[in-house]
Amino acid sequence: MVRIGNKEIPENKNIWVALSYIHGFGKKFGPTSPSRRILAELNINPLVKVRDLTSEQISQISQKAKEFPTEGVLKEQVQKNINEQINLGTYQGLRRSRKPNPLPVHGNYYIIADHLRTTIFALADGATFEPKGRGYILKKLVKKATLLAYLLGLSTEQLIEVSKKLIAVNSSYYQHLKKREDLIINELKKEIVKTREFIDKSIQELGKYYEPSITAKDIFFWYDTKGIPEELIRFFLAKNNYQFPEREFNQLLEKQKERGRQDRAGKKVAVF
Repeated sequence: MVRIGNKEIPENKNIWVALSYIHGFGKKFGPTSPSRRILAELNINPLVKVRDLTSEQISQISQKAKEFPTEGVLKEQVQKNINEQINLGTYQGLRRSRKPNPLPVHGNYYIIADHLRTTIFALADGATFEPKGRGYILKKLVKKATLLAYLLGLSTEQLIEVSKKLIAVNSSYYQHLKKREDLIINELKKEIVKTREFIDKSIQELGKYYEPSITAKDIFFWYDTKGIPEELIRFFLAKNNYQFPEREFNQLLEKQKERGRQDRAGKKVAVF
């Protein structure tokens, strides 16, 4: 066996294959892979067997390999990123921590972080907020994250800080996130501000229509016609010591769904 750095590699393999045994080099021999870059710089044929390399070539490869994060260094970096995810409270961090969720409300922090992370990656890949396609899905993700943040008392600035932290944590593996950070943050902030304005307006609407004698139909009207999110309605009613009419609301919701199904059947509208 030949030792490159702190790792022994098999002698009967081509050198580019053998280098993939080093943690951090990967198994692909693409243009940007460490194996290919090292061998190209040293002008070593990637198809040569390890046993056929000279001592000088092995020494040169070992020196070049030190320029890349591998083995222990890479594992430390990965663990650091995992700890960052745990501290941020993302779902991935929760799974990595293997600790029980201490409070149900913590789940909302995980949802916020993961929704923002998904949106960040999509924006970095060229997606935009729009009323159709994946842009519509992104709008829903940001709306949900912003709504949960509002219910938890988090400000727009705090959401932006979390977004920047998510970019910093993930950019060690996905460098394009850092390159497009300004664009991502600007677009994300616009959508968050827009959603917060909608939430503030909805709260004003609820305050205008609320009275102690409201019925389940009134509440469903806010949800179905005014478009006020159910979570926000529940939050508002709880603040006013009014119990959400669960059974009646669900009955009205089911009737509305049934009417929708009948309308689609009559118009022969396909639903995907």
